[in-house]
Amino acid sequence: MKWYCPYCWKPIDKDTTQCSHCGHNLSEFEKISYEDKLILALKNPIREYRMFSIYMLGQIGSTKAIKHLCELSQLSADTIELLYIAKTLKYINTQESLNCLHQLREKNNALLNNFINKLEAKDGD
Repeated sequence: MKWYCPYCWKPIDKDTTQCSHCGHNLSEFEKISYEDKLILALKNPIREYRMFSIYMLGQIGSTKAIKHLCELSQLSADTIELLYIAKTLKYINTQESLNCLHQLREKNNALLNNFINKLEAKDGD
């Protein structure tokens, strides 16, 4: 099993207490909030962990995560990941999250744009 620093996502040994790459004290990690852990996990190199974080941030309605989700959406070319981000942004449903949702259209991804159209059409139901 591979272990990663939850702050810089560089590989570390399992029993590491301080990351040799970024210097973070890893024993402090358990003291941060669940929401902040999910936000940190958006940079996890393992796609499935990012997807879980995206989903959970939507479920808890994390307005704190909007900026991070927007940044991830600009870097990602993964359609499935972008669909999750779109759904989460819509679920959070603030002006900032909706602005980011509209920016996703600039990716010119037909599947993503159709999905966003369906998300927006649900407002009319």
